[in-house]
Amino acid sequence: NPGESFQYTFTRAGEYFFNDCTDPRPTGKVVVYLTPQDVPDALHFLPRTLDLGSSTGQFNDHELVTALFTLPAGYAPIEEEIRLKTPLSTTLFEPAYANAILHDRLLLVRFRKSDIDNNIPAGDSVPLVLTVNVIHEGQQKQLSSTALVRVVK
Repeated sequence: NPGESFQYTFTRAGEYFFNDCTDPRPTGKVVVYLTPQDVPDALHFLPRTLDLGSSTGQFNDHELVTALFTLPAGYAPIEEEIRLKTPLSTTLFEPAYANAILHDRLLLVRFRKSDIDNNIPAGDSVPLVLTVNVIHEGQQKQLSSTALVRVVK
């Protein structure tokens, strides 16, 4: 009613539509974003030097880059909500494969070289950032970690 207020705490990221009780059409939208929490030294790439060169000039879908992300105790990944940020793009890259090895708290993530090659420069200390949406104590959170990797092409 006029002059009244309502408060709600969202526990998951997403788009939420609302409407006026006298009109069934949506009249507004709330967009909920997660604020990444940095987890230092949680991200590592194997091998430590990423070879993004191709002898033929083209990658096939089986050529992958492997990342390992160590999750804090009590955090469960939402595997479809993992993204890689590279220095030369605003695009966030989805993994080709992700698998949680929960007893060791490791998240194994693989990205296609063909997806990320043009978005990563060659260099000795290239920052790659992995973000992982997780559930912790019933709430969705976002963890991120940065790894400095050597990239050759």
